[in-house]
Amino acid sequence: SDISQLFKYDINSITSGTYDYKHSDSQSSINLHVHAWDNANNPTETSIQLSLVEDNSLTLKNVLNYPNPFIESTQFTFELTSSAEVEIMVYTLGGLRVHTIGSNYFEQGFNRVSWDGRDSYGQLLSNGAYIYQIKAKNNLSQLYKLSNHLMCISLSLPPQQKLIQM
Repeated sequence: SDISQLFKYDINSITSGTYDYKHSDSQSSINLHVHAWDNANNPTETSIQLSLVEDNSLTLKNVLNYPNPFIESTQFTFELTSSAEVEIMVYTLGGLRVHTIGSNYFEQGFNRVSWDGRDSYGQLLSNGAYIYQIKAKNNLSQLYKLSNHLMCISLSLPPQQKLIQM
């Protein structure tokens, strides 16, 4: 539905404002589709999905690593609904833990952790598929999330070390 009449501009502003939305307790998310025009009447539109969470609950969302597969390094990305201490563990498909990215404190919202593809001894991991697990905990709860994606490492050898098939 059109809510443009309910939008309230901030005082002394023509570019920002608020819209107060009353949601029902049964809603877990809100989908907004926004149409907007600039001063030259150029249109644009976008969709936004908002997740509703309790103020003190800890949820780990959108856990991914990019790029995947990777050659030199990858970044683990995730969203937290509450500030928490986060630890990332990397495992072989056989369940052997090969690396732990130590506990660090992250704020609520989108976060990113870089990893160079080395094991706990500083050695490059072999080409292959690995699984990672992210643990998040705060004073109120502890949460474990096993990624739903395999992380693949594809290391390229320098030209003089390329294998020749005969």
